[in-house]
Order: sequence, then structure tokens, then C-alpha cells
Amino acid sequence: MADDEVQSVARHQEIIRNGKARVALSDAAAIIGFLSGKVHGSSLHIWQMSVHFDHQKRGMGGGLMLTARSWAIANKLASLALTTFRDVPWNPAF
Repeated sequence: MADDEVQSVARHQEIIRNGKARVALSDAAAIIGFLSGKVHGSSLHIWQMSVHFDHQKRGMGGGLMLTARSWAIANKLASLALTTFRDVPWNPAF
């Protein structure tokens, strides 16, 4: 996974069409963060989440995760899943 390339535009568009993407917006309505996922069985798997460096440490990532959690609950899914790296300083919170 560490050697994977970033998601392609086509992959982002597919996830958006399937309703499994959320964005965080700045006050000027610019996209400053996103979360994309896919339903696997009874779980929403978070494929990727990112917040622009200039907007980090303001709760945007946590807000995106809460939005994903709310979506999963509303759609009667049993769990959320996220695969991440322990040694990346900002990942342990997730």
C-alpha cells in the first residue's frame, strides 16, 4: 500500500458518483479536504482522506470521519474500516 499511487481522477469521479465521497470546504467554498470510501459487506471502508496542509490541525479530518460515521449509521452499516500507517505523525488519532 505504501507504494500505491494516489487515486486517479477517474477513481475519484467513480466514488463521487456512488455517493461515498465527502469534502471539507473553506470559507470561500474551495475544497480543502476530502474523504472517499467504499461499502464492503456491512462496513464502510475509508479508502483515502486528506486535508490540505494549510488547513490541518483545525478538526477538518475529524469532521470528515464523523460525517463518514454518520453516513454509515444512517445506512445501517455495522462498522467503519480504515487502513493507515502508525508511524505517520497525524494518523494515530484516526
